Amino acid sequence: MQNDISEMKALQCKLDASLCSVMARLEQIEKHVTGFQTSLQPIAPIEQHLQSLHKSVISQQQKVVNLEDYSRRSNLLVFGVPEAKSESEDELQRRLSAASLINGLV
Repeated sequence: MQNDISEMKALQCKLDASLCSVMARLEQIEKHVTGFQTSLQPIAPIEQHLQSLHKSVISQQQKVVNLEDYSRRSNLLVFGVPEAKSESEDELQRRLSAASLINGLV
């Protein structure tokens, strides 16, 4: 019986040592987690700003596309109809409509 008690005391000492080791490691992990949380706090506003900039870039890209499309609207190329250098847009339109009537394009 005395032997059993001494074995239990030895086992209890080992368990206490293991528990102390686990507790020390747990404290280190808690410190690391706290450090990570502290370092992540400034990242949230940066992510929000990045999302805002991303939306702005997409908006600007769409505006550029719209401007390019708008600038191309008046650039109509007509092949087979000679154009004089001093010719106005109205004169060209009249000639094109006359040519389309003659050729049956309308």
